Amino acid sequence: MNLFIASEVRSGSTYIAESLAYSFSDSFKVDFWDAGKELFNQLSDSTDADQIESILSSLGQNSIGIKCAKIMCASLSIICREVKRNPELYDHFFGQNACWIIIRRRNRIKQAVSLATAIASDTWHFYDDPKTSPDNKVSISNESIYDALKMIILSDDYLENFSHFVEKSTTIYYEDFIGNELEVLKNTINKLGLPFDEQLLTISPAKLKKTGQPLKSEAERAFREYLLENYHQVE
Repeated sequence: MNLFIASEVRSGSTYIAESLAYSFSDSFKVDFWDAGKELFNQLSDSTDADQIESILSSLGQNSIGIKCAKIMCASLSIICREVKRNPELYDHFFGQNACWIIIRRRNRIKQAVSLATAIASDTWHFYDDPKTSPDNKVSISNESIYDALKMIILSDDYLENFSHFVEKSTTIYYEDFIGNELEVLKNTINKLGLPFDEQLLTISPAKLKKTGQPLKSEAERAFREYLLENYHQVE
Protein backbone atom coordinates (compact mmCIF):
# COMPACT_ATOMS: atom_id res chain seq x y z
CA MET A 1 0.00 0.00 0.00
CA ASN A 2 1.09 3.57 -0.69
CA LEU A 3 -0.08 6.41 1.56
CA PHE A 4 0.41 9.89 0.10
CA ILE A 5 -0.31 13.30 1.57
CA ALA A 6 -1.28 16.00 -0.93
CA SER A 7 -0.82 19.51 0.35
CA GLU A 8 0.08 23.12 -0.29
CA VAL A 9 2.43 25.55 1.43
CA ARG A 10 1.52 26.70 4.96
CA SER A 11 -1.52 24.44 5.12
CA GLY A 12 -0.47 22.78 8.36
CA SER A 13 0.45 19.61 6.47
CA THR A 14 3.79 19.15 8.22
CA TYR A 15 2.18 19.43 11.64
CA ILE A 16 -0.59 17.00 10.72
CA ALA A 17 1.82 14.54 9.06
CA GLU A 18 4.17 14.60 12.03
CA SER A 19 1.27 14.18 14.46
CA LEU A 20 0.14 11.15 12.46
CA ALA A 21 3.66 9.73 12.43
CA TYR A 22 4.25 10.21 16.17
CA SER A 23 0.80 8.90 17.06
CA PHE A 24 0.97 5.81 14.83
CA SER A 25 4.51 5.06 15.97
CA ASP A 26 3.60 5.24 19.66
CA SER A 27 0.22 3.52 19.32
CA PHE A 28 0.95 0.81 16.76
CA LYS A 29 4.78 0.63 16.73
CA VAL A 30 4.85 1.29 12.98
CA ASP A 31 7.11 3.78 11.18
CA PHE A 32 5.28 6.51 9.26
CA TRP A 33 8.04 9.16 9.36
CA ASP A 34 8.18 9.56 5.58
CA ALA A 35 4.60 10.88 5.65
CA GLY A 36 5.99 14.32 6.48
CA LYS A 37 8.84 14.28 3.96
CA GLU A 38 8.55 15.94 0.55
CA LEU A 39 10.37 13.15 -1.26
CA PHE A 40 9.14 14.18 -4.72
CA ASN A 41 10.11 17.85 -4.40
CA GLN A 42 12.85 17.58 -7.03
CA LEU A 43 10.36 17.02 -9.85
CA SER A 44 10.38 19.59 -12.65
CA ASP A 45 8.58 20.14 -15.93
CA SER A 46 11.19 17.97 -17.67
CA THR A 47 10.61 15.02 -15.33
CA ASP A 48 9.32 11.87 -17.02
CA ALA A 49 7.54 8.75 -15.79
CA ASP A 50 10.78 6.79 -15.41
CA GLN A 51 12.19 9.37 -12.99
CA ILE A 52 9.00 9.36 -10.95
CA GLU A 53 9.05 5.56 -10.82
CA SER A 54 12.67 5.67 -9.66
CA ILE A 55 11.79 7.95 -6.73
CA LEU A 56 8.78 5.81 -5.85
CA SER A 57 10.93 2.68 -5.86
CA SER A 58 13.45 4.33 -3.54
CA LEU A 59 10.86 5.06 -0.84
CA GLY A 60 11.25 3.05 2.32
CA GLN A 61 8.56 0.50 3.18
CA ASN A 62 7.49 0.21 6.80
CA SER A 63 6.97 -3.02 8.74
CA ILE A 64 3.41 -3.53 7.44
CA GLY A 65 4.32 -2.79 3.82
CA ILE A 66 3.24 0.84 3.49
CA LYS A 67 5.26 3.51 1.66
CA CYS A 68 4.60 7.17 2.51
CA ALA A 69 5.39 10.61 1.12
CA LYS A 70 4.07 14.17 1.21
CA ILE A 71 3.57 15.69 -2.24
CA MET A 72 3.07 19.39 -2.90
CA CYS A 73 0.84 20.74 -5.66
CA ALA A 74 3.57 21.50 -8.22
CA SER A 75 5.06 18.01 -7.97
CA LEU A 76 1.62 16.43 -7.87
CA SER A 77 0.63 18.04 -11.16
CA ILE A 78 3.70 16.53 -12.86
CA ILE A 79 2.87 13.12 -11.42
CA CYS A 80 -0.72 13.39 -12.67
CA ARG A 81 0.57 14.27 -16.14
CA GLU A 82 3.15 11.50 -16.39
CA VAL A 83 1.21 8.57 -14.94
CA LYS A 84 -1.24 8.81 -17.84
CA ARG A 85 1.56 7.47 -20.02
CA ASN A 86 2.37 4.54 -17.74
CA PRO A 87 -0.57 2.37 -16.52
CA GLU A 88 1.58 0.52 -13.98
CA LEU A 89 2.79 3.78 -12.46
CA TYR A 90 -0.77 5.11 -12.47
CA ASP A 91 -1.79 2.10 -10.39
CA HIS A 92 0.89 2.84 -7.78
CA PHE A 93 -0.48 6.35 -7.24
CA PHE A 94 -4.18 5.94 -7.94
CA GLY A 95 -4.99 2.23 -7.89
CA GLN A 96 -6.69 0.12 -5.24
CA ASN A 97 -3.58 0.00 -3.05
CA ALA A 98 -3.00 3.76 -3.02
CA CYS A 99 -4.68 6.17 -0.63
CA TRP A 100 -4.45 9.91 -0.16
CA ILE A 101 -4.77 12.38 2.67
CA ILE A 102 -5.52 15.83 1.24
CA ILE A 103 -4.65 18.63 3.64
CA ARG A 104 -6.15 22.08 3.25
CA ARG A 105 -6.76 25.17 5.35
CA ARG A 106 -10.08 27.00 5.67
CA ASN A 107 -8.67 30.44 6.54
CA ARG A 108 -6.87 31.42 3.34
CA ILE A 109 -5.92 34.90 4.53
CA LYS A 110 -4.27 33.53 7.65
CA GLN A 111 -2.51 31.00 5.43
CA ALA A 112 -1.33 33.80 3.13
CA VAL A 113 0.01 35.77 6.11
CA SER A 114 1.90 32.66 7.19
CA LEU A 115 3.36 32.23 3.71
CA ALA A 116 4.40 35.89 3.40
CA THR A 117 6.03 35.67 6.85
CA ALA A 118 7.87 32.45 5.99
CA ILE A 119 9.20 33.98 2.77
CA ALA A 120 10.35 37.16 4.55
CA SER A 121 12.03 35.33 7.44
CA ASP A 122 13.09 32.20 5.51
CA THR A 123 11.64 30.24 8.42
CA TRP A 124 9.38 27.41 7.31
CA HIS A 125 9.47 25.01 10.27
CA PHE A 126 10.68 25.68 13.80
CA TYR A 127 11.23 23.25 16.67
CA ASP A 128 12.93 25.35 19.35
CA ASP A 129 11.66 28.04 21.73
CA PRO A 130 9.10 30.07 19.71
CA LYS A 131 10.45 33.28 21.30
CA THR A 132 13.74 32.76 19.41
CA SER A 133 12.18 32.27 15.98
CA PRO A 134 13.36 34.68 13.24
CA ASP A 135 9.80 35.38 12.15
CA ASN A 136 9.15 37.30 15.36
CA LYS A 137 11.10 40.22 13.92
CA VAL A 138 10.17 40.44 10.24
CA SER A 139 8.08 43.10 8.59
CA ILE A 140 5.63 42.05 5.88
CA SER A 141 3.65 44.32 3.60
CA ASN A 142 0.01 44.06 2.58
CA GLU A 143 1.20 43.69 -1.00
CA SER A 144 3.32 40.64 -0.11
CA ILE A 145 0.33 39.07 1.65
CA TYR A 146 -1.81 39.71 -1.40
CA ASP A 147 0.75 38.01 -3.64
CA ALA A 148 0.83 35.07 -1.23
CA LEU A 149 -2.96 34.93 -1.20
CA LYS A 150 -3.07 34.57 -4.98
CA MET A 151 -0.72 31.58 -4.74
CA ILE A 152 -2.75 30.08 -1.91
CA ILE A 153 -6.05 30.38 -3.77
CA LEU A 154 -4.64 28.66 -6.85
CA SER A 155 -3.10 25.79 -4.92
CA ASP A 156 -6.21 25.34 -2.78
CA ASP A 157 -8.38 25.21 -5.89
CA TYR A 158 -5.95 22.66 -7.31
CA LEU A 159 -6.40 20.42 -4.26
CA GLU A 160 -10.18 20.80 -4.44
CA ASN A 161 -10.02 19.75 -8.07
CA PHE A 162 -7.66 16.86 -7.27
CA SER A 163 -10.03 15.51 -4.63
CA HIS A 164 -12.61 14.78 -7.34
CA PHE A 165 -10.17 12.71 -9.40
CA VAL A 166 -8.69 10.47 -6.70
CA GLU A 167 -10.85 7.56 -5.60
CA LYS A 168 -9.48 6.60 -2.18
CA SER A 169 -8.94 9.77 -0.18
CA THR A 170 -9.91 11.84 2.81
CA THR A 171 -9.57 15.60 3.26
CA ILE A 172 -8.33 17.08 6.52
CA TYR A 173 -8.65 20.79 7.24
CA TYR A 174 -6.01 22.15 9.59
CA GLU A 175 -8.56 24.09 11.63
CA ASP A 176 -10.62 20.93 12.14
CA PHE A 177 -7.57 18.93 13.18
CA ILE A 178 -6.33 21.26 15.91
CA GLY A 179 -8.00 20.31 19.19
CA ASN A 180 -9.71 17.33 17.59
CA GLU A 181 -6.70 15.22 16.64
CA LEU A 182 -7.88 11.87 17.98
CA GLU A 183 -11.24 11.89 16.21
CA VAL A 184 -9.73 13.11 12.93
CA LEU A 185 -7.03 10.42 12.88
CA LYS A 186 -9.54 7.71 13.84
CA ASN A 187 -11.71 8.86 10.94
CA THR A 188 -8.65 8.74 8.67
CA ILE A 189 -7.97 5.12 9.67
CA ASN A 190 -11.57 4.15 8.89
CA LYS A 191 -11.95 6.19 5.70
CA LEU A 192 -8.74 4.86 4.14
CA GLY A 193 -9.04 1.34 5.49
CA LEU A 194 -5.67 1.44 7.25
CA PRO A 195 -4.89 -1.85 9.03
CA PHE A 196 -5.12 -0.54 12.60
CA ASP A 197 -7.51 -0.84 15.53
CA GLU A 198 -8.65 2.74 16.04
CA GLN A 199 -9.48 2.00 19.68
CA LEU A 200 -5.76 1.60 20.39
CA LEU A 201 -4.90 5.01 18.96
CA THR A 202 -3.53 7.66 21.29
CA ILE A 203 -2.32 11.11 20.28
CA SER A 204 1.34 12.06 20.35
CA PRO A 205 1.55 15.65 19.04
CA ALA A 206 4.13 16.86 16.57
CA LYS A 207 7.10 18.77 17.94
CA LEU A 208 6.67 21.60 15.43
CA LYS A 209 6.12 24.98 17.14
CA LYS A 210 3.82 27.86 16.25
CA THR A 211 5.89 31.01 15.87
CA GLY A 212 5.42 34.73 15.31
CA GLN A 213 1.80 34.63 16.46
CA PRO A 214 1.44 38.28 17.62
CA LEU A 215 3.00 39.57 14.39
CA LYS A 216 0.86 37.29 12.23
CA SER A 217 -2.34 38.23 14.06
CA GLU A 218 -1.68 41.93 13.58
CA ALA A 219 -0.70 41.39 9.93
CA GLU A 220 -3.92 39.49 9.31
CA ARG A 221 -6.01 42.25 10.92
CA ALA A 222 -4.28 44.96 8.89
CA PHE A 223 -4.55 43.03 5.64
CA ARG A 224 -8.25 42.35 6.06
CA GLU A 225 -8.82 46.10 6.42
CA TYR A 226 -6.51 46.84 3.49
CA LEU A 227 -8.31 44.34 1.24
CA LEU A 228 -11.70 45.87 2.00
CA GLU A 229 -10.51 49.28 0.83
CA ASN A 230 -8.03 48.42 -1.93
CA TYR A 231 -9.35 45.46 -3.89
CA HIS A 232 -10.18 47.74 -6.84
CA GLN A 233 -6.52 48.83 -7.11
CA VAL A 234 -4.99 45.36 -7.12
CA GLU A 235 -4.19 43.79 -10.46
